[in-house]
Amino acid sequence: MTPEPAKPDRLARVEEIYHAAARLPGDQRAAFLEQACEGNETLRRELESLIEAHDRAGDFLEAPALGVAAALAREPRTPLRIGQQIGRYRIVGALGAGGMGEVYRAEDPRLDREVAIKILPAHLADDPTALTRFKREAKAIAGLSHPHILALYDFDRDGDVYFAVMELLQGETLSSRISRAALDWREAVATAIAVASGLAAAHKRGIVHRDIKPDNIFLTSDGNVKILDFGIARVLSDNQAATQTQATMQGLAIGTVGYMAPEQLRGEAVAATADLFSLGCVLHEMVTGRRLFERGTAAETVAAILTAEPPPLKDTLRGIPGALDDVTRRCLRKQAGERFQSAQDLELALRRIMDGKPTVGFSPLWKAGMPRPVVWILAALAAIAIAAVLLLRPLSRGPAAPVESLAILPIANQSGDATLDYVGDGITETLINSMSQLPRLKVMARTSAFRYKGRNVDPQTAGRELKVRRVFAGRLLRQDDSLVVQVDLINVEDGAELWGGRYNEKPSALLGLPETISTKISEGLQLKLDGAARKKLSHRHTENQEAYRLYLLGRYQFSRRDWNDPDAVRNSIESFQKAIDLDPLYAMAYVGLAESYDVAPTYTGASKDSYLKARAAAKKALEIDDTIAEAYTTLADLMLMDWNWTEAEKGFRKAIELNEGYAQAHRWYAECLRRMGRGKQALSEMQRAYELDPLSPTSGMALGEILADNLLFDQAMEQYRKTLEVNPSSEMVPVHMALILLYQKKFPEALAELEHAGKLMPGARSIPALRGYAYAQTGRRQEALDIQRQLTGSEAPKYGTAFDLPALYIGLGDKDRAFESLNRSVDNRERLIDLLKADFFMEPLRSDPRYVALLRRMNLDR
Repeated sequence: MTPEPAKPDRLARVEEIYHAAARLPGDQRAAFLEQACEGNETLRRELESLIEAHDRAGDFLEAPALGVAAALAREPRTPLRIGQQIGRYRIVGALGAGGMGEVYRAEDPRLDREVAIKILPAHLADDPTALTRFKREAKAIAGLSHPHILALYDFDRDGDVYFAVMELLQGETLSSRISRAALDWREAVATAIAVASGLAAAHKRGIVHRDIKPDNIFLTSDGNVKILDFGIARVLSDNQAATQTQATMQGLAIGTVGYMAPEQLRGEAVAATADLFSLGCVLHEMVTGRRLFERGTAAETVAAILTAEPPPLKDTLRGIPGALDDVTRRCLRKQAGERFQSAQDLELALRRIMDGKPTVGFSPLWKAGMPRPVVWILAALAAIAIAAVLLLRPLSRGPAAPVESLAILPIANQSGDATLDYVGDGITETLINSMSQLPRLKVMARTSAFRYKGRNVDPQTAGRELKVRRVFAGRLLRQDDSLVVQVDLINVEDGAELWGGRYNEKPSALLGLPETISTKISEGLQLKLDGAARKKLSHRHTENQEAYRLYLLGRYQFSRRDWNDPDAVRNSIESFQKAIDLDPLYAMAYVGLAESYDVAPTYTGASKDSYLKARAAAKKALEIDDTIAEAYTTLADLMLMDWNWTEAEKGFRKAIELNEGYAQAHRWYAECLRRMGRGKQALSEMQRAYELDPLSPTSGMALGEILADNLLFDQAMEQYRKTLEVNPSSEMVPVHMALILLYQKKFPEALAELEHAGKLMPGARSIPALRGYAYAQTGRRQEALDIQRQLTGSEAPKYGTAFDLPALYIGLGDKDRAFESLNRSVDNRERLIDLLKADFFMEPLRSDPRYVALLRRMNLDR
């Protein structure tokens, strides 16, 4: 049914009857509506729809706008004082109140950073149902990790006060920016692209914002765009000061009326397309400087949203592309089905406008008064045109597709001086770290790129193997007392040189070289960089040339770490510390120091005090510069050792937000999720890590393990085979292949894999333990018992995992001993014991209460 067009006087009548009916018991409403509507069937049905939507709103955020009653408002809480403690946070100042709620600046002593604290209104804290819904929304929002969405770190309570903890931003709201002047249309489109990108990520998770408006879009001082108040906005703002400054009816706060979609105002189900309507309003306002539907009263504003067509942008301002007007008007369609059906589609259409390309497939066909048959004909013609373009594309070389993938190969040391290896490697690693932070550019991780070190491989060949479109290659030469760095950017498809450069520097003056080269690479790739991206490329962590040289040397030493060469890690610690001595504010040197201390117990036998030093160094790095993804990643990894899964996850998500192209953050986050039993999310993160680092045996192996955790055994076996192609001597791949075969009861094949693994790892405990499992399961119990005695005797192999003996006991049907062994492993924090929740091989134990008790001991019972 198409709703009757709303007029101001009619809307007031709807509101009056609605509130009167809502106050009545359910069994009296039908008779009341029959009498009040005086035979107007359309009016009665619309009111019934509003009341039904109110009654069935399972989520507080989906309640119809007219149903958010003023009765929810309560007396405001006493403001928090500077220095007051709330939870673990210390209040250091007020940030304001209104659409953002009651918000304070606070210090987080655990991570030594400043955060924003939002206080939950009293009416929600006192309402168990609303509080439960709010918590559910908070958990969903906390699962989002996107550069254009404000990060929610925590949700907690202190006494009777509930609060949310968020990242602290520097800058201004879009509302504040518009209040000074309208934006240039290009700036407006760039902002809308960022918002659409954030919405697309949220919508994929089933989260609809419901309150997109200039006050909820933040422009950071470093050029980024952040969407504020996902989900929380509708809970918090409906009864606070912002709504009082926007639109109210007889004391009824109904949210930010001027940006609500028609279906939202009518109390119908709200889908992602409602956010796109709101974004259309915002985009129109950014360009014109005026609120699109604002009228003298709230009722008139609602009527305009429901009935009025927006004035064309191209008629009000000169120089506006017609495509921008078309895209904006499509966002603003009254019927949700006529808008863009996804934020991703909207983002793509806006990007095409920025690139000066036609918005093929995105211009709205329906025009006011156009007959439906004409629309159908035009749609058919458009489909034929698009098909023709796709079919004819191979016959002509049009403009190149946007560059999206790059491999930076190690700069080859051809100076004849092996002691200069660290210079080429260090510059290469700096370039990879720098370029991987740029948006819309996939850069292969260091592990995969450095597999080509010393191989004299053709750049095109490397590019095809890594499946990238562009390859950077370079050579380091010596000329008198200077170093010459010759570099080239190659197009993989035809081998053409896109850009080349030759740099002559003294060994003591290399500091600015990576910055210069990375800028030239971005120009060669024709990347369109905003201010924030350019700032990342030009950012130097030190101005001390010698400190930078020592940092490069430390990175080189760290990369050469090996169980047979403990001095590599010790030397890296020494080099990083010397760099810090020269520049105590050198954040990246602290990062290198943290990473070295983190692995020192493994490679050098250092005491566990090394982990405390790693934590201190990483925190110091963030104290100096809180935008370093590597520091958050190392801190999160250290939290995994403490079985502090929640804080570890927050650290990994922050690292990925800062550098989405950082493969190690994705890999370690996947391992964190895996241990928490969130297998599907772990798989998604590990697939991203593998995409960025496809030649890393570690990534390939881990991807196979997580596929197996998700019982995708065929895919896991295929992944293990790929890993063996890259690293034929991989010791653990045959063991994990055997685990799958044992689980599938393919015992002869499993024993064959174990025999192969035994040759690679003759002293490992895992091999005989799994062989004993196979024997026990195939009737060779005495042989299995013999292996049990060997593995529990004084001459038992020392190297293995926490699951070796439990697996053997499971094969023998001895659950008691399996749990005894697992409990000892928890006591001693043995290797891999925290994978208990993920390991599919432990499935026979999961129904036992002792299994849950073990998980509880490791904080994994949630």
